[in-house]
Amino acid sequence: MIAMKTFLEIQSSNGKFCIMVKSQKILFTVFLATLLSCSNEPLKDVRVPDQQSFVSVVKEVRDQAASVALTDPNRPVMIDVAVKRVKAYIVDTLKSQFAGWDVRVLDNTKTDPNGTEIRINFGTSIDGFNLEETARYKSIVFQEWLSDAQPPLKEKLLELKVGDHVKITGSFVSRDKRIDVDPYNEKEFRQTKNIFSNPEFRVDVTDIVFVKD
Repeated sequence: MIAMKTFLEIQSSNGKFCIMVKSQKILFTVFLATLLSCSNEPLKDVRVPDQQSFVSVVKEVRDQAASVALTDPNRPVMIDVAVKRVKAYIVDTLKSQFAGWDVRVLDNTKTDPNGTEIRINFGTSIDGFNLEETARYKSIVFQEWLSDAQPPLKEKLLELKVGDHVKITGSFVSRDKRIDVDPYNEKEFRQTKNIFSNPEFRVDVTDIVFVKD
């Protein structure tokens, strides 16, 4: 720093000004590059082991389906096998339960303008731990209905806002006592015919814990 200061002082006024501006630009460029590199670093995956394992299973079957051409006559059979595999994993390995799973509130929709029914979708990203909006259509989605909840859970659900980071506990058992999986993004599903690109599971949430990021 001393050498640089002496060098600047012996320059003419115009030369000194130009060098100072150049130095500021260099410092700003270095600062900006450092900031961008920090912002691009992936978040540490804080999801519990069974959630990470479930995400890995879904990612594997998603990628397998994506590797097969839409015109392949074996594709429908492969998708059906994949659905059965994921459902079996939920029943046999997870025992249809989940506890403390990290998710983001994707949407909070009032389904009846004249009623009180609300559909809430939670999402957990498939490709790494990502809470950004861009991960919405690359997530495993868990759908909950307000009418299924009892106090004090119902009050917690009513407090939720889109983008909230929460931990949910509950089960995969749906209203009709079956494990339901549907495409969350219908538009993309019509193009890819891959239900696991953005799968939506019907769940029964029993507890929610808000997370401060």
